[in-house]
Amino acid sequence: TRHDGRRRLIARLGAEAEDGIDAFLAQALSYETLETPSLTGFLAWLEHGDVQIKRQLDSAGGRLRVMTVHGAKGLEAPVVILPDTADRSARESAQVFPMGRTHGWRGARADTPVALQDSVEAEAALREEEDARLLYVAMTRAESWLIVAASGHVKSAECWYNRMADAMAHMGAVACDTPTGTGLRYQHMDWPASVADSGTSAGSAIAEVLGYLWQPAAVPIAAPQILSPSRLGGAKALPGEQGQSAEEALTRGTQLHLLLEHFPLWPQVEWSALARSLLASSEAGVPLDLDALVSDAARVISAPDLAHLFAHGTLAEVEITAEMFGQPLFGVIDRLVVGADHVLAVDYKSNRLVPARTEDVPEGLLRQMAAYRAALRQVFTGKTIRMALLWTATAELMELPNDCLDAALSRAELESRAERA
Repeated sequence: TRHDGRRRLIARLGAEAEDGIDAFLAQALSYETLETPSLTGFLAWLEHGDVQIKRQLDSAGGRLRVMTVHGAKGLEAPVVILPDTADRSARESAQVFPMGRTHGWRGARADTPVALQDSVEAEAALREEEDARLLYVAMTRAESWLIVAASGHVKSAECWYNRMADAMAHMGAVACDTPTGTGLRYQHMDWPASVADSGTSAGSAIAEVLGYLWQPAAVPIAAPQILSPSRLGGAKALPGEQGQSAEEALTRGTQLHLLLEHFPLWPQVEWSALARSLLASSEAGVPLDLDALVSDAARVISAPDLAHLFAHGTLAEVEITAEMFGQPLFGVIDRLVVGADHVLAVDYKSNRLVPARTEDVPEGLLRQMAAYRAALRQVFTGKTIRMALLWTATAELMELPNDCLDAALSRAELESRAERA
């Protein structure tokens, strides 16, 4: 509170967070009265102790609370809605079950021994009993009115919807017209005195709640598509580049990026062993041409005119977010050198065929670097942004002129607007 934390948490999470904040502070104060105050001790106490926190609804006001059945234990509310009581398939994740004095691995039902199948069925019966207990808890949270609804299939006799519908029919429930179809209604006793004293009839109270329930919801606003600098269109390689398939080239490029990220942090004598360890844990695994891959990475890092890219203080695999074309943009810059008055962003390219001039750089690469530049300008305001491609096949750094990048970004924006239109 002293450091404005409560206000900022509530501003970010909403007023509903007050319950959690108050409960957390209460636990902290309780710990201080029992133990010598320390952060480590408090965390261990919370983790290993039997700490139970119940949400209180006495100050709920006119708010709607969305809770799980487990979270609602011990609580009550005037109106409780169970919106999801349709068919639900049991999720059984256990694979090992007791079988006499040992345990067995469950397989296909036809191949399961009788003793193991009995254990599986016993576990299923326990789950059904727990499901029934949860249904009881859910139903008894309502002080005055319980509304049961379902969306989807209600074919199973064991789903909550059908179990409650059968019980209501047995108790003499009558048909009830609702905006979504005919349902059942069972009523006994009168509404609480608080409703009667307010001059509100039961019918008007029902109409008010139903007005909230069946009011058409606003069409949700779709999340904006996140732009990727490498997916702004345009070719990524020069015409005539052959040798590897697109998938093989992508895999090799990813592995080379990994080596160029980590090699500068280790002595050169350990690079071969490090490469095998790094690539063995990657999705593609150790490549057949490991020695050639290590040689390519070593040649790039050891090149004298590229030493400033891998010097101490430079950044590797820099994630960056910004806004471009009115949409969020996310990308990862291979190498970033931040100077006093300028920023140099470098992207590795493992193309076999290297363009001789900046005018020959493939369109897709120009758009990618132009997008990175646009993002960096939003982060490093006031600094000169320089963009360059590092061709790993020749260990050459090619700086890209601003006019080429400006033109490529304009073409990408036109295509983006046309697609959205």
